[in-house]
Amino acid sequence: MKTAIEIADMFISEQDGETEGVYALGATLAQAYKDVTQWIPVGERLPEVSCRGEYGSWVLVNNGHHTGISKLVDWEDGENPEWEDECGEPITPPLTHWMPLPLPPINVG
Repeated sequence: MKTAIEIADMFISEQDGETEGVYALGATLAQAYKDVTQWIPVGERLPEVSCRGEYGSWVLVNNGHHTGISKLVDWEDGENPEWEDECGEPITPPLTHWMPLPLPPINVG
């Protein structure tokens, strides 16, 4: 798997020095960083839902009092997803915000 720096280098080299392409890459990376560093209200959008038997995406969650990890799971018909903690227990009170987990550390050197 390529690192973000390797991907950026490939993108820049493909632009043949075109400034617009470099600025476009910068804007894309800035938006991606913003997306993973801000809390997202659950009323605005939800993370990917895990269906029965599938592994879902773990996210950071907050209910206004506590922060933890959770995933959104639907064990029935795809119509009523529920938040579950790392033990598979429902989370209450209702969650107010979520955020993707940070990327793992990159080995350098």
